[in-house]
Amino acid sequence: MPFYPDRISYTKEFEVTGEYDNYLLKLGNWKGTIAEVIVNGNSAGVIAYPPYSLDISDHISTGRNTIEVKIVGSNKNLLGPFHSKARPGLAAPGYWRGVTGYPRGDEYNITDYGLMDDFYLFAEKNTSQDLHE
Repeated sequence: MPFYPDRISYTKEFEVTGEYDNYLLKLGNWKGTIAEVIVNGNSAGVIAYPPYSLDISDHISTGRNTIEVKIVGSNKNLLGPFHSKARPGLAAPGYWRGVTGYPRGDEYNITDYGLMDDFYLFAEKNTSQDLHE
């Protein structure tokens, strides 16, 4: 859907045994403006900057957990420009001045959006110990 400007969702289920304390969701290779993370139907936060990860420990429960990642695109592919090699994210009126022709559709300058790789859930035990034991 190269001209789709909205968002697309990716959903996975994870079985959690309760032996870990901390859960970190990491995105692999992805392209979009922002990624929203939903855990068990509740928003857990957004990912927009490196290292492209989010601590979702407070949203995970023992048993089956559903994690949804929504990658949000932009209006660049919907509105253009399609004819020039403009810097990504730029679409000013000047890009349409002096245009004498437009490329075939398969030659449009469009941006990929979505997950190019999977997303991953990392779990770790809390290593802090009470010093008074």
